[in-house]
Amino acid sequence: MTWATSRSKLVSWRTLALLLLIVNAKSIPLSWHLRLLYHWLSNIRWRKPTISAPDSSRSIATSVKKEYPLFQSTSYVTRTPLFECDYNGHKSNSTYFSDLDFSRTQRVVSIISPAIPHLLRQLEREGYHGRFNVILGSVHTSFRKEIKPYERYEVRSKFITWDRKWMVIGSSFVRKHKGGKEICAASISKYVMKKGRYTIPVDRMLQWAGILPEKPIEHRTPPEESAVLVPESGEKEKSSSGTENNTPSSNEGITASSAILNEGLERVLSQTSAQLKDAQASESKTQAFSEWTWEAIEAERVRGMKLAESWLKLDTDLLEEFDQAA
Repeated sequence: MTWATSRSKLVSWRTLALLLLIVNAKSIPLSWHLRLLYHWLSNIRWRKPTISAPDSSRSIATSVKKEYPLFQSTSYVTRTPLFECDYNGHKSNSTYFSDLDFSRTQRVVSIISPAIPHLLRQLEREGYHGRFNVILGSVHTSFRKEIKPYERYEVRSKFITWDRKWMVIGSSFVRKHKGGKEICAASISKYVMKKGRYTIPVDRMLQWAGILPEKPIEHRTPPEESAVLVPESGEKEKSSSGTENNTPSSNEGITASSAILNEGLERVLSQTSAQLKDAQASESKTQAFSEWTWEAIEAERVRGMKLAESWLKLDTDLLEEFDQAA
């Protein structure tokens, strides 16, 4: 066999095809399913986090010094293979959403997994049967900077807020830039948890997961008076006691506009950029869990709701607009 023959076999179309698959492994068939399964299984937490009972006499202003575990970000690091690039030579906008799937899965599973086996058994005893599902309701992404082929970047996801029905996750695409970090895109998503046809209240799931303190008696609200960010017309749900609750129609919801939506997303980008400067310092410190009272956590939840509510209401208004046209 001559050297030329050996060389031709080395660079045969089979070799080139194999090489192309290797450098684009992220985009080959079934890759998404396998990676999602990996991130789901690797982030399961069977034990509840150990959080000391806070001193309720402390004021929120002096007690909140470090980030509470519920509001911490998870990190998913990856690159952009050639198959994810568009005709402009950078990461296609459509591929951001598959990266969000993995990043959000890390965050949601790590938070709710300690509650799942115990809460589901309790729901069965209460008469709620069926399959448990965590369902993505909607997602919006704002693009700021392009990501080049094979460039390394990080996707960070965190809890922004929640109501009785929806939990809202904020995500950012981050890369190194001139000795620091910069935001390439920001995203906001909403999830609902179902047991059969029953909607599991988010705060109940978080309490069973050991990440949310029990609500003080003076702050408790009857289930029929609890509001949702995005109510659905004519929707009826059962409370934990088995009674039906009428959810208010969408025209009783939150008033918003597309201008407020854009303003809110810009706040996400600017706040995330500011947080990046202190990321390394905060990650190396021990979290002072005991300094977060229920009131402090609720204040952070309400702050996040103000950021998310305009987008959530606009999301409902858009669906109604197209439903009327259909």
